[in-house]
Amino acid sequence: MLEVADLPIASLRDPTWERTKGVLKGRDGCRVPLPWTRVTPVIAYDRGSMAELIDHGTTGYLVRDVDDASRAVDAVSTLDREAIRACTVKRFDRKRMIDAYSALYSTVLSRQ
Repeated sequence: MLEVADLPIASLRDPTWERTKGVLKGRDGCRVPLPWTRVTPVIAYDRGSMAELIDHGTTGYLVRDVDDASRAVDAVSTLDREAIRACTVKRFDRKRMIDAYSALYSTVLSRQ
């Protein structure tokens, strides 16, 4: 079973939510917590870009409904925290992200 943390609710809220909730209009899937620096698995509905961010069964679970989510909560403790970290570092390393965005911007600007 997962440990229960005694955290104030304010620490669990997305700090950008108050500024963006009117813009996002309930499209919660475009915001994802990024707790991977703490090697925390993520459970999310399999919508939008979630499959690009979460490796199902490695860094967390993609679910279709409440029953899937319930099973994922039960299974999340079996995930390898070091594998989560390694995958995350490989995918979201600062240098890799900067290089990828720079290449994308160069491609877009070269078309103009």
